Amino acid sequence: MSSSHAEPWFTYSLENQKRPDSAVVMGAGIAGCQTAWHLARSGIHVTLLERHHKIATEGSGNVAAVICPKLTATPSLGDSFYQQCFRYSLEQFQQLNLSQPIWNQCGVLQLMHQVRDQQRWQKLAKRGLSETLMRCVTAKQASDIAHTNIHHRALWFPEAGWIKPEQYCQALLNHSNIEVHTDTEALSFKKSQQQWLVTSKEQQFQADILVIASGKNLGFAKIAFLEYIGVHGQTSIADAQKNTSVLRCVIDHEGYITPPDGNHQQLFGSSYDRDTWDLTFSEEKNQENLAKQQRHLPEIAQSLGNLRSSHSAVRITSPDRLPYVGAVPDTVFYEENYRDLHHGKHWKQYPSAQYLNGLYINTAYASRGLTTAALCARHLNSIICGIPSPFDSPLANALHPARFLIKGFRKPH
Repeated sequence: MSSSHAEPWFTYSLENQKRPDSAVVMGAGIAGCQTAWHLARSGIHVTLLERHHKIATEGSGNVAAVICPKLTATPSLGDSFYQQCFRYSLEQFQQLNLSQPIWNQCGVLQLMHQVRDQQRWQKLAKRGLSETLMRCVTAKQASDIAHTNIHHRALWFPEAGWIKPEQYCQALLNHSNIEVHTDTEALSFKKSQQQWLVTSKEQQFQADILVIASGKNLGFAKIAFLEYIGVHGQTSIADAQKNTSVLRCVIDHEGYITPPDGNHQQLFGSSYDRDTWDLTFSEEKNQENLAKQQRHLPEIAQSLGNLRSSHSAVRITSPDRLPYVGAVPDTVFYEENYRDLHHGKHWKQYPSAQYLNGLYINTAYASRGLTTAALCARHLNSIICGIPSPFDSPLANALHPARFLIKGFRKPH
């Protein structure tokens, strides 16, 4: 990232970077917990603030979450991102000694249920990917894997599965360098001399750096430049019955369904409503979720018992569906120095980027945070501590918080 060949508006100066001694992290969902874990392992004392009564409440509040990469028909930046994140997450599960009932590595079948999926299936079959990552299977093979009737070709991810987010987050926070404050909402923050001062209703917190890792509470002036969309999702849950208990893996189609958990319940969903912020449970959404199962898994759907609402949340996503991970840019500097990018001058004629010293962002994971937040937090830790990133420059740039500012500057006025 500090390469002299990198575009200056995306560079971080890692030379002579001093590792901070302390950090405040806002938000104890998966992004905040991963951030805290990586910083703590680097020897930084972390104060983690969560406005709810417990951790992993909003976007990370489902009783189960699918861990699986998202592959494209041909190699792409996004494909590389998801593969790297998936592999790193599996490594982290081993480091944390996660296993059943928290981490259930039962595999995931992604059904190719649309006409366009058939071409994607054929192209993926020709990519020569490792079968430990993904294997293209027929409907008959998928049926044998799932122990239920599958009517579509599928992608089989044998190392994927589902995890319990709250317990996963709790495992991440089990570190002597992490101090958790629940029922503590950050109302404001400011730079005071060389430290960041964060104010809640009842107390103040002070640290060398501040990381904003909340998934919804983003209404602060210093990050007002971020472009994001709120997507509401509601999941449903049902009691497993004789005909549904046979399911042996997660099945992903236009929705998804998990095998029975230890309480003999199966989670499925999810509804998807852009720019909707109402968290009220809706029976209509439960029926939408059930209808998705009926279209693709009719035998399973007709046997589900005692259908009810599970979780309702708004997740934040960016316009390109990648998270924002990095230092918060000095938008005044960006405006003054990069606003003429549309003129096409060579990048060497521009100065290196400047940032708000000690302020970082890690957010906008949408529904993929349980798979991607671990490696992204490692990337953020590398920026903070001045060490090499796990991502190459194209991927780091794709996550940069200022990427849409730069995109706007490049457009002719």
